[in-house]
Amino acid sequence: AMSAKTAAVTLREEVDAEAVLTVELGAFLESVNDAHWKLCKKKGPTRVYKATIEGRTVVKTVTRLPFQAEAVYRAVSDSEWNQKFDKALLVYEELANFKKEETWRVDLVRAVSAPAAKGAIASREFIDLRLLAATEDGWCTLQRSVECDYESGSGLVRAWTYPSSSIIQRTSSSTPQHPRTLLTEFCSCDLRGNIPPWLVFKTLPGVRQKHHLALMNYLKTVPEAQPKEGKSPTAEESEEEEEEEEVEEEEEDEEDANEGENDS
Repeated sequence: AMSAKTAAVTLREEVDAEAVLTVELGAFLESVNDAHWKLCKKKGPTRVYKATIEGRTVVKTVTRLPFQAEAVYRAVSDSEWNQKFDKALLVYEELANFKKEETWRVDLVRAVSAPAAKGAIASREFIDLRLLAATEDGWCTLQRSVECDYESGSGLVRAWTYPSSSIIQRTSSSTPQHPRTLLTEFCSCDLRGNIPPWLVFKTLPGVRQKHHLALMNYLKTVPEAQPKEGKSPTAEESEEEEEEEEVEEEEEDEEDANEGENDS
């Protein structure tokens, strides 16, 4: 077990980095896989769902992206890139590091959200434990708030992130010349203060949908996100790939429709 203490922050819990990687991540992925998701928004390649997990509302956002997986991961995890497109965040910074291995790391991050709901929700401050880990077909993150002694001097309400995650996956048909990346994000939080939970979860799906749209528009401007030069797929290969994607989207639509019937 490890604990972190810097001049700026002291945690009120010990952090076992290996347990975050092996136990917490596994438990989280199992909980979202078992959840009953209901479609609430759909636009272009993005779908937004909601589910109740352990009494909390969790929002899942799924987008198929024609960009390199490495660039998608960096946009999600790198504070410098993130702040270039994520208008929901005013500040995103690393405060401390607990463990840094070749394929994974655990650190402490601070985020300050922008005002939301036309100003009805003021900025909030988050202090979160964050895992970044490589997988067989991409990367995944896990983030949750921790109790700590930290004075930023911002005067903002300290909000709380329940276990949330980003999963970046190269699809089976993805190549450097014809990249295909699936981004799945889970988000759940308590803004605290005087904000009722219903207002948070009424606005959160729209916020997450806008976040993915902003990410797509940003990646269009990033050279390393674009297809690599080289052998392009043949017309036959492209047609087969498009058919595969259409089948996958039709299956998702069918699942969404079935879930809607079950809820009625």
